[in-house]
Amino acid sequence: MPSAPVAEQPASAEAVERRPHWATPLVRGWMVIAAAAFILLKQLLEDGKDLMSLSLRDLGIGGSIVVIVAILQIVVGAFVWATTRFHIDEEEVRIEHRFITHESDRLALSKIQGVDVVQPFAARIVGLASLNIDVGASSSKKIEFLKRHEAYELRDLLISRAHHDAAQSHAGRAGDGVGSQWWDRRRDEHEIVSVTAKRALVAGFLSMTFLIQLLALIVSIVISVANDQPLGVAAILALLLTMIGVVWKQLDAAWKFSLLRSGGALKAVHGLTSLTTRTVPVRRVQAVEVSTPLLWRPLGVSRITMTVLGGAGLSDVEQSTVLLPIGDDEQVRAALDALWPGFRLDSVHLNGIPKRARWFRWFDQTVIAWGFDEEVVVTRKGLFNRTLSVVPHARSQSVRLTQGPLQRRLGLADFYVDTSSGPVTVSCSNLDATAARTFAIGQMDRTRAARARELSPTEHPATGVATRQELPALS
Repeated sequence: MPSAPVAEQPASAEAVERRPHWATPLVRGWMVIAAAAFILLKQLLEDGKDLMSLSLRDLGIGGSIVVIVAILQIVVGAFVWATTRFHIDEEEVRIEHRFITHESDRLALSKIQGVDVVQPFAARIVGLASLNIDVGASSSKKIEFLKRHEAYELRDLLISRAHHDAAQSHAGRAGDGVGSQWWDRRRDEHEIVSVTAKRALVAGFLSMTFLIQLLALIVSIVISVANDQPLGVAAILALLLTMIGVVWKQLDAAWKFSLLRSGGALKAVHGLTSLTTRTVPVRRVQAVEVSTPLLWRPLGVSRITMTVLGGAGLSDVEQSTVLLPIGDDEQVRAALDALWPGFRLDSVHLNGIPKRARWFRWFDQTVIAWGFDEEVVVTRKGLFNRTLSVVPHARSQSVRLTQGPLQRRLGLADFYVDTSSGPVTVSCSNLDATAARTFAIGQMDRTRAARARELSPTEHPATGVATRQELPALS
């Protein structure tokens, strides 16, 4: 894909100093009103009160609480808005808060790993968006709220200045494509995979958490009817609200999800009521996991999650570690190839564990497997939720072997390949002890060799896999 022409430094030499949009207190106030009303309603339902039996006094008290909270939020928010500024120059982003106490957040441009554009529902309606600036291990910083087009422009400006070696050709410009309340994609970006509405619904309604809660609701109703003590409307509504929350969270993460290649970086766009555009920090991905829940297997779809270096500081850890919320085998291969060009998961030969391990894993002995090649270590486990975990040798930090007394008796051992803290665990239980020790000793050599290959310009910086075309990464 040809690079866009480099812009003639439009704002590159100029400092940007602004304050958030004047409607910020109103947007935050609306969000607080909705949250307060939801919490109050849920509390009433959990207390066993029937909504139809609430008196005018109860409604008046509840409404007064919500109104008072909203007024306080808007008044305080107005003062916070009036005393907030942000400044962007060639060296740093500085966010100033002068309400009551003076706080100044200084973010060096060289430390910026990614900039996410988030449009919560209330802000999305009025054309506003917030910026979440990811600076690695520390917590992300927010600038909220800005006009939507300003948020896109500042996102591109920050990325171009943070990676000034190819500024606008890699970052693109907000004016070079579409950025609206429905979509965020520039004309120079290439779509790798996308999730249909049907699959987003599958992700929401066929999740194990939702089905467990649905089963709990059905069992509760059956037991109450059998005991001639039907559940009240309030109790049923409380359970339904919890179930809706679970489904809504899954839908929001998968709805209109698209993984895009933006210059040398990857970008994920998704959202049902809130639209989120986030940078996939390619160079900080330590390991990935392809999981296939039991109910998804007949449909042939899986989910990809990642362990990201410094992921604890990301604005939304759970969503930020998802590379693909749901996709078929072809989409899984495409997403992994976008992350680690040239890598093929099925090219790694997997070895099972010995038959004597059935004394410990009689129920899933045939599922557990492990293997490695010159670039990665792969493990497989999970009877109900089948997972394939992958860590590049260059990203492994240490290897641990553990043996219990019975395992020593049977000549078995467990191994763990340690990486950064995150959702992906690369481990294998009850493999042959001799094979485990041989693997652990050899892994140190493979790690050193893989890290040496990172210096080679012809190999992928994360896995050591030879690339078809080296793409400079923005994160």
